[in-house]
Order: sequence, then structure tokens, then C-alpha cells
Amino acid sequence: MSERNQLIQQLKAYRHKSVKRHELVGGQSFTGVILLADESEEETAIEAVEKWLSLYERDDFLKKLGAVEAGHKRHVFKDIPIIASGRAFIPKYYRHTTISHKAKALLYHQVGRRNFSTLCHLMKEGVRVTKPLALLSLYQRGMIHSEVLFTEKIPDGFINYKDLAPTLAVTDAKYRREFLSALAAELISLHHARAYTEDTDKNTFVLKSDDGYSFIFLDFDNVYPWRPPNFKRRAKNLSKFLNIFPDEDVQFMASEYLKLLGKESWGERFTKEIFLRLGRMK
Repeated sequence: MSERNQLIQQLKAYRHKSVKRHELVGGQSFTGVILLADESEEETAIEAVEKWLSLYERDDFLKKLGAVEAGHKRHVFKDIPIIASGRAFIPKYYRHTTISHKAKALLYHQVGRRNFSTLCHLMKEGVRVTKPLALLSLYQRGMIHSEVLFTEKIPDGFINYKDLAPTLAVTDAKYRREFLSALAAELISLHHARAYTEDTDKNTFVLKSDDGYSFIFLDFDNVYPWRPPNFKRRAKNLSKFLNIFPDEDVQFMASEYLKLLGKESWGERFTKEIFLRLGRMK
């Protein structure tokens, strides 16, 4: 079996654990399906789902939900953490309104399921991601209506990369390169697990400690197993992190990454591709 097909099978491996009928807004009836990231967390997952569904009885919540459904159709409810088994989980809501979205869900995993399954896969591969608890999928008349992904709250102390980068870019070269070396190693782990997304730079959290840098990746809505990190995608992924760093740092990061990848022969061509992505022709 090819690596691609192995990954597709892994992403399909998380099976339905609970099926219940729910009456939510306006007495509409839904079938709820809960998928677990870890069977030992079943009680915690069910508690989180029940607390989420109880929010549908609140007018203020329904108003927020209505605004999401009228807009982007996806929303992370950071202001409504769900507490289950004494831990905080952040719900991400996905609303499927179009016929094309509903049809795609019949052919392949809907977007919330892709995110959930990819997080489960990466966690098993040793890549540090936001820890998934469960995915709730609500169906109406056999068609997908909405999904809610529950992931554990990011620990205190981690800073979003987009907020950290401007500070890093003006520090001494020694500290910039210490960070870039750590980032290169983390991206190698992500790419070895065959995950690639153009949103990585927006969805990376960083913690600086005495031991160096730690990273957490999140939000893999746009990951597809048939789109692995090839030459151009690797270069594009690195470029997303490097737009405010000077040219010598770009060259350093490319070199560090290729050493870890074992592809030093790509050297000049790979660095040129990154500069091309950055709009800095070399």
C-alpha cells in the first residue's frame, strides 16, 4: 500500500462511538455522531458534547451562532470554553449550508472531520498539536448539518507566532537563528508526517523556555492526504514564516531545514524558490 493510501486509511480509522437524536433550535431533530480521539476519554467527550448542546437553550448563544451561520460558516468560540472533567476545551463550529459542501461530505471527509482526523494522526506521529478530544457531527435527514471540534485549550505561556515574529525579527542574529533552527526541526516533523497546510504560520503557537523553543500546531482544515509536502510546497511553507526576516536568515533557515531533511543537494534551487515565494527575486 502506498504512503498516500496508508494515510487515507489512518484518517478513516476514527469510528463512530455514539449516535443520539437531539432536538435543538425550533424543535428541529438532528442525529448526533460523536467521534473520539481516545477511547479512554469517552466520558469527558460526552460531558463536553452535552454542555455544548445545552448552549442551544440560550438566546445569547443562538444569536452568536446565527451571526456565524450568516458569515464565514466557521468559528472558534474562544470566549465559550467547555469545561469537562476539570479541563478546558475550545469548540470550533462548522456550518454546512451549500449542496456542494453536503455532497463533498458524502465523497470524502467534511472539513471538521479532516481537521480532527489530521490532529489525531499528527499526535500519534509525535507532532505537538492542539490535543483533540472529540468531533460532534450533526445530521439532518441524512445530510451533514454542522460539526463541532473540541480541542484542549493551549497551555498558558504559548504565544501566537504572528504576534511573536515582529519581536524576533529585530533581535540579535544569534537568537533569531536559535529560533529558526528549532522551527526547522519542528517543520521537518510535521512534513515527515505528510501534513502540509498553507495556514501553518497563522496557526502556530510558540513557548520560549530555558530549554529552548516549543511549538504547537493547530487548525488543519485545509489538509488533504493527496497533497503531500513536495519540493514547492515545502519551500512555500517555510516562506510563510520568513517574510519579515532578512535574506541571510532565509538562507540559514533553508540550509538548516535541508540538512535535517537530508536533501542538501536541493540547496541553491530550494533557497531560490523560497525567495521567489517571498517576492525577493535572487
